[in-house]
Amino acid sequence: MLKIISIDLDGTLLKDNKTVSPETLTVLERVEESGKYVVINTGRPRHRAEEVLPEELKRYYWICSNGGDIFHGEKEIKKTVISKQEGYGLIETLIEGFKEIKFGVDLGTTSVTFKKDDIFYSQFNLKFQEFATFEPTEIFSIFLSLEGVSKEVYREIEKKIPSSCRVMKTDLDLFATILPKDVSKFEAIKHLSESLGHSVENVLAFGDDINDLEILERVKWGVAMGNAVPKIKSVCKIHTKSNEEEGVRHYLENHILNETFNGRR
Repeated sequence: MLKIISIDLDGTLLKDNKTVSPETLTVLERVEESGKYVVINTGRPRHRAEEVLPEELKRYYWICSNGGDIFHGEKEIKKTVISKQEGYGLIETLIEGFKEIKFGVDLGTTSVTFKKDDIFYSQFNLKFQEFATFEPTEIFSIFLSLEGVSKEVYREIEKKIPSSCRVMKTDLDLFATILPKDVSKFEAIKHLSESLGHSVENVLAFGDDINDLEILERVKWGVAMGNAVPKIKSVCKIHTKSNEEEGVRHYLENHILNETFNGRR
């Protein structure tokens, strides 16, 4: 039985201009009123999700930082971070050994960079930080721009990643994120589902990019957006319209709320 609906933000719930239509908000409210949990499940850190999420949705369950941080409204439920020693070491390696790499660090409540004056950093609203005075409290992830980075350089970076972490490419391989090995959107929704008395057999998930791959493959029902990357479309038996066409609203309205959803994969 469907009890939990997990929804990615960028490229899924959000339109390209980073908004959610009033019609979609109304449908999400109706879904919640029908007795189902609506969960926001995003790669964004909490502070960047807050920038784009309508106030009406901020009381829901949130999964942020690709599964590293779980909230219910303002209350943090669970977090998984890179150890301070390994995180600091990775940052130092990137600064000293890969000077051409543009990267930021997700600290949960903010994101920082150690370089100035580049569109990459303004794009992600990164705060400048002098590395000499950097004292990390919690490092959820390190995200890198791969634009113009050769395969050889990327392989060298991979070799520097400790066994407790993994790296994941997204956005047509233009970005990569280093995060704790056991952190993913799927593991987070699994934890949350079980804490609510359910399982992943009760979850339907929407997504569009590679960081959604595991959750779309492993929950009961994975729904690919019309604008999803080819790999996502290939693993999902259920497809909906694009984010610009409000595919989340379309699917919920036409298959969940009108009770035509038959519960099959």
